[in-house]
Amino acid sequence: MIHDMIFISAVSPLHCGAGEGLGIIDRPVMRERTTNFPIIPGSTLKGVLRDEYASIGKSVVDALFGPMDDGSKYAGCVSFSDAALFAFPIRSLKGSFVWATSALVLYRLQRIIEVAGLEASFPNLKNLLAKRELSSESTRVLINPDAKSTLLIDAPAASGGSKILLEEFSLPNADLPGLKEFASEISTFIFGAGSAFATEFTQKLVVLPEDRFNYFVTYATEVVPNIKIDDETGTSKEGLRYSEYLPTETVLYCLASFDKTLAAGASKELDQDKKVKAFLVTEKPKKVIQIGADGTKGKGFVKINFVSEVAKK
Repeated sequence: MIHDMIFISAVSPLHCGAGEGLGIIDRPVMRERTTNFPIIPGSTLKGVLRDEYASIGKSVVDALFGPMDDGSKYAGCVSFSDAALFAFPIRSLKGSFVWATSALVLYRLQRIIEVAGLEASFPNLKNLLAKRELSSESTRVLINPDAKSTLLIDAPAASGGSKILLEEFSLPNADLPGLKEFASEISTFIFGAGSAFATEFTQKLVVLPEDRFNYFVTYATEVVPNIKIDDETGTSKEGLRYSEYLPTETVLYCLASFDKTLAAGASKELDQDKKVKAFLVTEKPKKVIQIGADGTKGKGFVKINFVSEVAKK
């Protein structure tokens, strides 16, 4: 079995629902039990990608993802982990918004990179994690030293100097050497080489203290009220329902695993794990795909990139 990584960037707000909520939000997004970070379940990714690859033919799709009519025949030869959060967009008084991550998120990303055997594609992440400034105990927002004019609001030295304003919070900051190089490196895998977003991401990726990051990913999602009007009465019987969405520009990633097919008589191009991986990457949907609920409302459109696909370019 071999592995790859997939980066997922939201082109529109995204809702992968957890069912009924217990609080004010009726339709919350799925979250990890331990961290409360938003996720996309691996089963959701597998189902969506199965539909996206449908044009290559039922027999090949069944060999890749497993048969839908009788799952006991054989298992599919591709699988996906839950997609974990990497960068969360947060409104900024200067620079419009930032992409926020945290030390814990970066450590977890490095672990998945090692599992996938892709360390050579991300040398600057390992260098960044060795910086003494990067710590789960940090109380400052760590920024690219070259992005001060883009992100910081001037303030008197007596009040602590320049601040970064995220949502309603004025936060102290500090330089993180190596953040620019890492952001530039990983932006290529998220947005593709030459993308204007890659340049923006390099300037606007920041590392938040753990408690601040957890606060924003919990309380700075999009919450939208919905109401259904009866065509005959012109009134609503259900009242308002509140749906939670991950904002546009949220970035997630997952681990993809490939094995040779178990389907009898399957094509020889799927008889080795390397061939299966090459086939999936080559036939990858070229445009956006839709994940989660409310697709008819324009929600859930994302772009996906396999790391190995970008690394070859």
